[in-house]
Amino acid sequence: MSQEKHTSPPWKVSSNDAYKVVTSSVTIATCSAEPGNPIENAERIVAAVNACQDIPLVALEDGIVAEMVEALEGAAKIIKTARNYFPKSMQNSDRFSLENTNARIVSAIEKMKPSKVAWSQDQEQEAEDDQ
Repeated sequence: MSQEKHTSPPWKVSSNDAYKVVTSSVTIATCSAEPGNPIENAERIVAAVNACQDIPLVALEDGIVAEMVEALEGAAKIIKTARNYFPKSMQNSDRFSLENTNARIVSAIEKMKPSKVAWSQDQEQEAEDDQ
């Protein structure tokens, strides 16, 4: 696979012209006033490029971000179920590691899908109740 040829991040919104997406030396894009809010469009482009800088373009085009969110949701559900089967002999450090991983998964889901905040809070409350 050939190297991607896009301008290397970090990209930012220009401090002089909020409609422009720039690097330290070059203007990448100028967002027009239609459709939507050009400042928010520029901010979204910058956030997406910077956050995905290490993900290959083909993976992004194939929907890897949505797939990963789905996988994280599945993992959180499996961990919730697994709590019911933790043996009493399980070491506290292993339990802590699993719970810490679950908390990170739930936090990532919250950040990806604001509508899931209530779901994740329910998950956290159930985790506290199980302990």
